Amino acid sequence: ALAIIPVAENLRIDYNYCPYGDPITSPSLQPEGVPDADLVIYVTANSAVCADENFKVLASAFSCFWDQFERPIAGTIDFCL
Repeated sequence: ALAIIPVAENLRIDYNYCPYGDPITSPSLQPEGVPDADLVIYVTANSAVCADENFKVLASAFSCFWDQFERPIAGTIDFCL
């Protein structure tokens, strides 16, 4: 069986590491954080990665914030439309 240590508190993401949500309205960037969550995903479209004509990128993804055990707790998925 897989045993993990669950997130004990609300997820609070640092905007300096994950500048994808609106710092005013995004729950993940507010002081109270996101309750009952283990992962926050920001979905974006047509970032600078998509504009690079040397690559034919359909989508990209990466993690941008980690917990004390270095597990990703926030990331982004960017779709090239």
